[in-house]
Amino acid sequence: MFAARLYLDFDGVLNADHPQFDDCETFLVKSTDLRTWQSKQKQITFSPTVVNTLERFREDYNVELVWHSTWNENLDVLNLPKPLRGLAGGRVSPSLLDLNADTNRAWTQWKANALLADQKDDELPFVWVDDEAIKYHGKHVSEVTAGTKSLFVEPREYWGLTKTNLATMETFFASL
Repeated sequence: MFAARLYLDFDGVLNADHPQFDDCETFLVKSTDLRTWQSKQKQITFSPTVVNTLERFREDYNVELVWHSTWNENLDVLNLPKPLRGLAGGRVSPSLLDLNADTNRAWTQWKANALLADQKDDELPFVWVDDEAIKYHGKHVSEVTAGTKSLFVEPREYWGLTKTNLATMETFFASL
């Protein structure tokens, strides 16, 4: 039994233009464009420090990783742990993307729906990390999950998770 869950987005969270760490790395990964269904190579920029810190949270605080990203579609997210050298074995939230969505609010609605369905009748504390969806759906998710300890972390997509974000998450996990 886990002590908490981590709902983790990828782009703008782990994959960021300029992570605020000295150990940034890049790799190429094949992904499928969800609107054209064409396969393409995408460059990923990440910090091993962030990955290692999240792995430590999983181990030290018994945190369940739940991938909560558009990379969940076609299970492309499962191709990421090997080049990241961490975060393997996470559960994948079911993504029901609205490919005709014309706003970011509509495009990210599935994330709120999936999180709420996962937390239904379950008071396991959770952290939701997302650079986009929380600003549209965080208030509603917070209201529906009232009574459950939770933390919402909204990194700026340019930097992804920062030292401050990670410290806040650790404080939350340590308090459980």
